[in-house]
Amino acid sequence: MPDLPRDAVPDVPRLRGQQRSLHAAFLRKCPRLASWCLAAIQVMGDSKTLDRVAMAAHCLREVMEKLPECAGLTAFGVAGNAADVVKTIADDLEKLKVDSPAARNNWTGEIDIRMQEFILGVDGRLAQFREISKTRVSQARDTFRALDPTGRPLPEVHEDANLRAWNDLRKYFVNVAHHRFTILEEEFQIKIAEFEVMAGARIAPTPTDEADLIDRLIEEAERGDQH
Repeated sequence: MPDLPRDAVPDVPRLRGQQRSLHAAFLRKCPRLASWCLAAIQVMGDSKTLDRVAMAAHCLREVMEKLPECAGLTAFGVAGNAADVVKTIADDLEKLKVDSPAARNNWTGEIDIRMQEFILGVDGRLAQFREISKTRVSQARDTFRALDPTGRPLPEVHEDANLRAWNDLRKYFVNVAHHRFTILEEEFQIKIAEFEVMAGARIAPTPTDEADLIDRLIEEAERGDQH
């Protein structure tokens, strides 16, 4: 995904609280992730933009998958997902039904060469997918630990819970970006808030009270300018 041009940034709605501290942290550690977060906020703030929820979801999914860059790690390239694996297997099965004598004979008889190739292919794809999943989890764990300001890993039970929540949210954005289910915009805004809290805890652990105070000061200053 390309970065936002510099002249696009002023058009983004004013950032508040966690958004502001998160954006500042991304600018310091990995600017292109900051631009993707801004793109998500910008597109969600424009009611005239068609399919803005899916577009914002794609931006945030990219941020989550590239977060290792903020820890000085190389983001692991993901070769597909479960849906892609299932589709590939389904396509191969349809070909098998045509090419395999056993398939044409109501799946009876000996395992012929075509069926053998199919079975081995399925086994290989599933093994690759399991390895990809393990690598993704492992890298997320390394990222969380590297970004932790205390320099100490959480107890395993809490660390695992954080990883599950992070991965569940990433999968949610992936599904929304690919229109795999229909959602209400209000629900999506809640998920954006969850992302801001989780990402902020990793790279911008600013106390919520402090962020709220800054918001109030800005609002008071703006009200004063209007008088």
